[in-house]
Amino acid sequence: MSVKPYSNVKTLLIDFDSVICEVEGMDILCADLLENAPEEERLAIMREAEEITNLGMSGELPFAEALSKRLELLPAKPAPLLRTIAQIKERLAPSFLSNLPHLLKLDCHIISSGFRNIIEPALSGTGFPLEKIHCNDLILDASGVIVGVDRRNPLAGNHGKPKIAKSLNLAREIVMIGDGFTDYQVAEFSQAEYFFGYAGVVRRESVLAKADEVVTSFDEVVNLLNLKDI
Repeated sequence: MSVKPYSNVKTLLIDFDSVICEVEGMDILCADLLENAPEEERLAIMREAEEITNLGMSGELPFAEALSKRLELLPAKPAPLLRTIAQIKERLAPSFLSNLPHLLKLDCHIISSGFRNIIEPALSGTGFPLEKIHCNDLILDASGVIVGVDRRNPLAGNHGKPKIAKSLNLAREIVMIGDGFTDYQVAEFSQAEYFFGYAGVVRRESVLAKADEVVTSFDEVVNLLNLKDI
């Protein structure tokens, strides 16, 4: 009797930005901080932030450098995190929310280069276990101005996602789902058996070329992993 593909998968790792959420959290945060800036300045900074994101996610710029460059673009003013969180919550992928009960049949973790200050509150109330969210931590001063990230967190540096996956001592086999090169690295560094390239929000062809599967929704993930049959 032949074994179904992926029938031995025990663990699911999922990126957040442009996967579970249909936007990049950093872009929303940057736009909120720049709301009252002159239009020309706002558009220039947003374009630069998007360019840096694309370079980092395609593997053309080391992640740690990309993160530092994006943080440097943020204005030194109190971050409107509650507003950003509300917008992120509104843009959670419908196919993720509707399939969450099936996804949670596996040991499901989020490994994201995004920020705990935003991701945890955005997912609060969805049923996703908050203790299984692994992401960066923004550091704010007493006035609420973002002054950096916790550099002790492996996710703030290069190869952070495979380092986190390794530290969790997860049951194999493992699938990593994401849209960027940092997600593929989890499989490249042997911390997942499979990499599913997520193209439901943005297509990064150089990343998708490395994928075992290309998916555009969590309906496809559930079907590939036969999760409705568990």
